[in-house]
Amino acid sequence: MINKMSELKHLITVNEPKIIGISETWLYGDINDGEISQTNFQIYRSDRQQGKGGGVVIYVHNSLVSSPYQELTDIQWIHSESVWCTVQLNHTSI
Repeated sequence: MINKMSELKHLITVNEPKIIGISETWLYGDINDGEISQTNFQIYRSDRQQGKGGGVVIYVHNSLVSSPYQELTDIQWIHSESVWCTVQLNHTSI
């Protein structure tokens, strides 16, 4: 994903999405959020813990109220790469 940041920025500029999900990020713990941040977006990510590849990230536009989905964030998923957040839409949390 690191080598695709300019393409991501272009897609955001052209399409103006509010939520973006990306799989196979190939991110790891030594890469901080600042290296993959996008203006006006909150980042939620889960990196592969071992081996190459994998990883997932969700970008949520700051115009939406979002937070980590704590009930799933606290669970250690076995054999699963996932990232979860909640978003407030029309007074409903999804």
